Amino acid sequence: MLERLDCDRGTGWCFRHVLRDDTFFDMPRLPSLVAAAAAALFLAACASSPVAGEPATTPVALGATAAATLAPGEQPSFAFAGDCDSMVTEAEIEDLVGADVTPLSVQSSGRASAVEVLGGLACGWGGGDYAWYVALTVIPAEGLEAAIAEYSYPGGQPYCWGQNDVGTEGACYFGRVVAGYWLAGVFQVERGTGLFPTDSIDGLAAIVEERATDHPATPVAFPAGMWKPMQCGALSAGVAEKYPGESGAVSGTTLTGLVGPGVPAATVTVGELRCNWSNSHRFVTELMPGAGWAIDRLTDTAPIVVDGAVAAVVQQEDDGSARITATDGVNLAWITAPEGVSEVEAAAFLAAVMQAAAG
Repeated sequence: MLERLDCDRGTGWCFRHVLRDDTFFDMPRLPSLVAAAAAALFLAACASSPVAGEPATTPVALGATAAATLAPGEQPSFAFAGDCDSMVTEAEIEDLVGADVTPLSVQSSGRASAVEVLGGLACGWGGGDYAWYVALTVIPAEGLEAAIAEYSYPGGQPYCWGQNDVGTEGACYFGRVVAGYWLAGVFQVERGTGLFPTDSIDGLAAIVEERATDHPATPVAFPAGMWKPMQCGALSAGVAEKYPGESGAVSGTTLTGLVGPGVPAATVTVGELRCNWSNSHRFVTELMPGAGWAIDRLTDTAPIVVDGAVAAVVQQEDDGSARITATDGVNLAWITAPEGVSEVEAAAFLAAVMQAAAG
């Protein structure tokens, strides 16, 4: 079974397509506010970027006031020093949604996100039956003008649903530029409070604007040697030179749900890519251009040799598979090998993928 994920640039929804018997069956995920799924989503949402069937987005070229280009392997400075509380506190979120909330971690398995590669920050707060109330991304806006325009809602207004007869309650996707940041995400208010989600989004924006005085937006200029966005077909063609007949790949992911416009826009801009390979081992590979620094986050690993990589590690997964992560000093790549597949063989395939990604 092969899968493809398409992300709607207008709403931020991602849809999973499953390929069986040479036919695509659409499997839209109904609105789910389950926190466990949504937390993982921030890290790898729309990981089949670029969006299937769409041309790859060229990496942003930042303006003259941009920060200096990052050195190879240098971690960008994250928005609000990487601290959600520095942007908006738990108590402030509770006032805006009309209910108690719990901060939700959006980091998983030590991976980097496309939002982070852009110097951004992802935050979430949930409550009740493990439901999301607020899921946010905040990314320095300079240099992202084209992506922001492409992923904005009609008229720049929030896209809302679930309001009652008088227009209160419900939830909204939204995105707006505030104090040099692109603030985007999903915002839900509690039933019975009479709150307008649009008013609460305005209140959130005012808080972010005030806090940005102490944490001004710092745009990120991509480091030299960062891989350019590409699609699985092009990657497959590059790998075919070393693995003829075993290099067919389609984009895909198993993650779907509510994200708002920030995550898919960052994913396409950076060139985050996940490919399912139709070779005998059914490898899954992932690319995260510009995130070589994130290999230092990984824990419970052992070193492994990947040709052309300056560092590589292997992690054993609970299902018996092995995940090998490697960096060329600038970019990050993963391969997941099913149980029973030689790690040496998987590492060799990953080396070919990295070579193809480098062009």
